[in-house]
Amino acid sequence: MRRADLIESSLDEANLEGANLQNILLSDGTTLIKANLRGANVKGCNIYEAFLGDTIMPDGQIMSNEAYELNRAYFLGEE
Repeated sequence: MRRADLIESSLDEANLEGANLQNILLSDGTTLIKANLRGANVKGCNIYEAFLGDTIMPDGQIMSNEAYELNRAYFLGEE
């Protein structure tokens, strides 16, 4: 899925464990409710305006939008 444009996509409950999501665009209406991103490569991924609800992040933490925004740089490798 590298460099895919998934604007306004529904990835609810998608199992993307270990997927290469490098540089993909998941914004403007994309939903990731209860999606599994554990171990996924999200370097350069733009999920800034996507809706996260109980989403499993690459490190195994479960995130909602509010918590994700506070930790965005960490999950995108920008620290």
